[in-house]
Amino acid sequence: MRSKALVLAFALMLLSGAAVQAAPILDAGWEFDATLGASDVVLAAATDSVGSPYNYVLAAPAVFRITDQFVVGDIWSVFDFGALILTTSFVGFPAGFGDNAVADAGWTSPFFSSGEVLLAAGNHQLTVQGDGEGGLPARFFTRIDSVPEPTMGMLLVLGAVALAARRRRTGWRAPRNTGRDIPGRVGRPRLPTPPGRRSRAGAAPRRPWRR
Repeated sequence: MRSKALVLAFALMLLSGAAVQAAPILDAGWEFDATLGASDVVLAAATDSVGSPYNYVLAAPAVFRITDQFVVGDIWSVFDFGALILTTSFVGFPAGFGDNAVADAGWTSPFFSSGEVLLAAGNHQLTVQGDGEGGLPARFFTRIDSVPEPTMGMLLVLGAVALAARRRRTGWRAPRNTGRDIPGRVGRPRLPTPPGRRSRAGAAPRRPWRR
């Protein structure tokens, strides 16, 4: 009964020319349509959702996220200009986002499929399809979030690591023992003078050769 009501509601919206706003807005949290009680819906398996496509011109990278929450079993596919970029799985992310308890419940549950994908800066045209395994129509939630810039503390840590690595590659090495009191002098160690010989200061008399 609920499924028939959803189909009828969308049929009336389309016939009346009402716009279906299903594309999530950047950094606005989980997209929510009051008629659906969700972000978007698919009416048939392997077909684009009612609200597709979602068009974006991103000035910086962003993360697109999608989750089921209504009937266990649905798996969602996300395409960008027709190329598959994400297929959801039953993972159960460790934490939600706090702006929609229903969507967060699906996002953190291992019983509902969900997923996320990084979008590079530039143009994107996303479409969403479902397999309808949990029944049709099938609803889902979506959101798109900017990638946070590294904090100053993280930059300092990365800088310290890079400096340490550079010092390991070109760092100072302790001089080898040369036998001479010249700090920093590198060379072969001087061997002690054998008995009966003098070193360059004067020649010691040679011992007579014997058979």
